[in-house]
Amino acid sequence: MFTPTGVQIGRWGQPTRWVRAAILVLWVFLLIGCSGSVQLTSQWSDQGVTVDGVALEWLDAAMYTKGLDASLGVKNDRDFLYVCLTTSSRQIQMQMLLLGCTVWFDPQGGKDKTFGIHFPIGGMSPGRRFPTRDNPEEFRRFLEIAQRELEILGPEKDQRQRFQDRLAKGVDVHLGFADGMLTYELKVPLRKSGDHPYAISADTVPTVSVGFEIGELTDEARSRVAAPERAISSTPRGRSGGRSTPGGTPSIGGANQLEPLKLWATVQLAGGTAPVAK
Repeated sequence: MFTPTGVQIGRWGQPTRWVRAAILVLWVFLLIGCSGSVQLTSQWSDQGVTVDGVALEWLDAAMYTKGLDASLGVKNDRDFLYVCLTTSSRQIQMQMLLLGCTVWFDPQGGKDKTFGIHFPIGGMSPGRRFPTRDNPEEFRRFLEIAQRELEILGPEKDQRQRFQDRLAKGVDVHLGFADGMLTYELKVPLRKSGDHPYAISADTVPTVSVGFEIGELTDEARSRVAAPERAISSTPRGRSGGRSTPGGTPSIGGANQLEPLKLWATVQLAGGTAPVAK
């Protein structure tokens, strides 16, 4: 039966199972959207993860986070932590590629920026514009240019080391783009060793904190957005909307200035008995 408010009631006077499930999902989304931090449980990976910018391995491990307008997934084996971020939001895609993205790790479960991966570094060559929505091939070429380098940040204050071709002694990261979806995949060692000097240093802790930081879209970067493109304000499902400015440059989300995006996730690491990943 249905109550006057439209909530379906079971035969014993309690909300039916699908109603309870819907309420639980709604509550989780509200917590994610308001807290600025999320709780994630890592999945154990028997075979490791191929870091290729393709999200097929993450279909059962990703959770939508309103704070980043993206889906996040985390996996681990004995040696590595794997992180995947996917978003169809054109706004987030531009912020990541124009201004860069940093993923921070705190093995103590806090929000200390002791070790980070800065990728993509961000920026555009003079005279270039951000690819339009109707030119996916140009967008893929832009991706290839954007991910030629990465930076390792820390562990010492203001310490930066730049590496070519996304590989840095155990760290691997890749961007992919398909059907309007940008995929960010990251592999980082859990523990330091001679082969892996850049690591989270999560030796015995069951949880680690992972922070995502995407910079602010400045006026200079905004001016490089391709003028003919339609306005690109995004919804959680990545639909377009918004309005264009009189000069033809899209008004991103209808805001004059975007705020930097920051979100921390507390990740419960998974255990397992699979062979040590190579």
